[in-house]
Amino acid sequence: MLHDFDLNLLVYLDALIREQSVTKAAARTHITQPSMSLALTRLRKHFGDQLLISIGRNMALTPLARSLAGPVREAVLKVQAVSTTVAEFDPAQSTRTFSIGTSDYVMCVLLKTLLPYLSIEAPGIAIEMRPLYVLDQRKSVEPPDLIIAPKDGNLPQDLQSERLWLDTWTCIVWSQNSLVGNELTVQKYTELGHVLSGADEHLSCGPEIVRRMEVHVHQMSLVAQAIIGTNRIATLATRLAQLFAKQYSLRLFRPPVEFPPLSEYMFWHPTQHLEPGIAWLRNCVRAVTA
Repeated sequence: MLHDFDLNLLVYLDALIREQSVTKAAARTHITQPSMSLALTRLRKHFGDQLLISIGRNMALTPLARSLAGPVREAVLKVQAVSTTVAEFDPAQSTRTFSIGTSDYVMCVLLKTLLPYLSIEAPGIAIEMRPLYVLDQRKSVEPPDLIIAPKDGNLPQDLQSERLWLDTWTCIVWSQNSLVGNELTVQKYTELGHVLSGADEHLSCGPEIVRRMEVHVHQMSLVAQAIIGTNRIATLATRLAQLFAKQYSLRLFRPPVEFPPLSEYMFWHPTQHLEPGIAWLRNCVRAVTA
């Protein structure tokens, strides 16, 4: 029965499942390790299952604990949404911190318009930008309020989404590249050494087109620096290529092969759909990307 179950135990169970460590779960929920050990004992008694078992120096989830991971996370998020819901959100008076998880491509092309817009609408708020690769590496970190990214298999399937914009692809070379003339041919494209980044490394060129990788960087914002002073080439999202062309001595070319467009989406958890602050933030993002 619900009246026999302390709802705080749901928070502790969620932390234990995500961290698979009593010590880390205690730190995550800001309680002592003995208190978390006591909570685990109560949870084991309630479910009639060990939930976490020791394997060497590590702990692993039991099959029951693994089956509870999704429902418990969902329940905790819904409780958090209810507890933080207010009748209205006043951006002009708010001092709230919002978090956005996204790529450095989006940071480069969006922040220059989004941040000034937010500073006018809500001068007291703070914005925390979280790189997507950090989110991938640290699954236990609380999810951001919004994620702006392409649709792929790395994001949870239950998130709500909305497409923000499409971008094409553009090739960039150093302005003094001695190997590229007035046009870029398929042959020249395949002969040149390429700088690949996290966003374009999976672009499908077809089996007859093989890009010869010379430099690989994990951030698109570093691509131009790997081009300058060399005869290399890179394929970038057009908005970013145009931005780099204003900062560096580059030449821009239309790719000699067709690539599918880059679609950027805004994602948020269904439990946050009606939360006034996050709904306001989504509207701000819509406004500056329209």
